[in-house]
Amino acid sequence: PSGTDVLRRNGFFEPIGDVSTAPEYRSSPEIPSTSFIDIVARPDGLYSVLDRQRGRIFTYESDGHLLYVFGGLGTTEATFRVPVALDVLDETILVVDRGANRVVVFAPTEYARLIHGAIREYQGGNYQRSAELWQEVLRRNLNYDLAYTGIGRALLRQDQFAAAMASFRLGSNREQYSKAFGLYRREVMAANFGKVMAGLFAVTAAILVWSRLKPRFALALTAKSEAAAVYQVPGRRAGYVNSLLYAKHVIFHPYDGFWDLKHEKRGSLSAALTIVGLVAVTHVVIRQYTGFIFNPRDLSRLNVLVELLSVLVPFFLWAVVNWALTTLMDGKGTLRDIVIATAYALVPFVLINLPLTWVSNYLTMEEGTFYHFFRITAVLWSAYLVFIGMAVTHDYEKGKNFWTCVLTIVGIGVVLFIGLLFIHVINVVIGFISSVYAELVLRL
Repeated sequence: PSGTDVLRRNGFFEPIGDVSTAPEYRSSPEIPSTSFIDIVARPDGLYSVLDRQRGRIFTYESDGHLLYVFGGLGTTEATFRVPVALDVLDETILVVDRGANRVVVFAPTEYARLIHGAIREYQGGNYQRSAELWQEVLRRNLNYDLAYTGIGRALLRQDQFAAAMASFRLGSNREQYSKAFGLYRREVMAANFGKVMAGLFAVTAAILVWSRLKPRFALALTAKSEAAAVYQVPGRRAGYVNSLLYAKHVIFHPYDGFWDLKHEKRGSLSAALTIVGLVAVTHVVIRQYTGFIFNPRDLSRLNVLVELLSVLVPFFLWAVVNWALTTLMDGKGTLRDIVIATAYALVPFVLINLPLTWVSNYLTMEEGTFYHFFRITAVLWSAYLVFIGMAVTHDYEKGKNFWTCVLTIVGIGVVLFIGLLFIHVINVVIGFISSVYAELVLRL
């Protein structure tokens, strides 16, 4: 059909009726999807739509947020047999039920009146009154996300940016939170502009002074060491630290760096395992401490063990599968070499994502391009280093190394499939033994 689509879709889900997110909806073909048969416009930008499949009435506000749902199929007073049409009279909803040859009339409850009133007061410019009505809605339903958004909008109109941010966060409204945060950040920067500039000036001056004095200190220390003729053999701790610091050379000079890791022993297994641990910790930090605007996860559902294993298991699977595969393809690297090279290749993931996670708390949604650019850069840089590291470690040309990496990924998938299949078989056997044992106990 021709025309312009003016329907707003700013809610948590598009205004499509029932959202098939529950497993029983996704897996069962017997549960029909929503099929709208009628729609009616209501005052204050609201609209209600009728679903003929389940006989439910969905009411949305102008931005597409779902306000409430009621109705259903059945033979009771408030249900329908075959709903075919929908209309409103003031705040009363009328539904034509062809199956029962009747018109069912629904009057709004106090809960619905509060929602309508809060929206009406906001559109009329009575922001304080709108916030009060949303508070009444929350007294009846603390899980009503739109009420928090409504309060946040009212506070935003009153220039209470910090309070508006708190409300938008409770309502999981990241778009409005970003808007409030941008205004709050501007307000804070304007109030502290002098202090910020003074701090930047002091840091710049300190860097300039240090850059001038550093050569003198270096010359003095060199002369003192030569005069004393002190030459110390690095101890175990110094060797470990030097191995860690050599990662800087590896990530910027990969061919030379990976060659030295293998042939000159510039890296160590302990340093490599430390880097892997830092990668796992970084993954947890990203999950928990990324800015609210860019972090859709539920922070209360953190399982540290699962998050750590989601990094450690793929890492060691990569190392083992790659070693097993390259052993059959004339690879020159040992399992130890593969672990060290892969670990050092992941250093950019840590160096970029740790500061980026902190910075993400001070960015708005419009500035998200920079955030996502650096996230992608960290992944691509590390992937490139892994590719180069495997080529140098096994002494492969690029083509052979590419297919080896692809086959390694396929091998990881096969190992995971076999592992999950084995776990499933074990569970079935345990269930069978448990049922046999229970049967014997009951019979004896």
